[in-house]
Amino acid sequence: MSSDTDMTTATLSEKQRKYLRGLGHGRDPIVLIGQSGLSAGVTKELDLALDAHELVKVRARVGDRDERDLIFEELTKQTSSALVQRIGNVGLFYRRHKEKPKIILPAD
Repeated sequence: MSSDTDMTTATLSEKQRKYLRGLGHGRDPIVLIGQSGLSAGVTKELDLALDAHELVKVRARVGDRDERDLIFEELTKQTSSALVQRIGNVGLFYRRHKEKPKIILPAD
């Protein structure tokens, strides 16, 4: 996928994922999900964070691994973003800004 393609379907090549993982390594989680799980407020917070930063870490402190994976999957659908990486309780999400992209992805 080229860098000028809309990321709503969020199909990233391995090279692009690796690049985004490198950019996200030093970042702290911006969105935190507690035991109450996914809510409209959490989704809106991630949506706003993606608009501002394009690359956002989310920490989900839910007890069950399957529940956490479902929450991350649902967040990707509701925010039209890509889950770049998941390590433990932390997911790295990417969505290209429509008008002023800050992150230029490498070509496939």
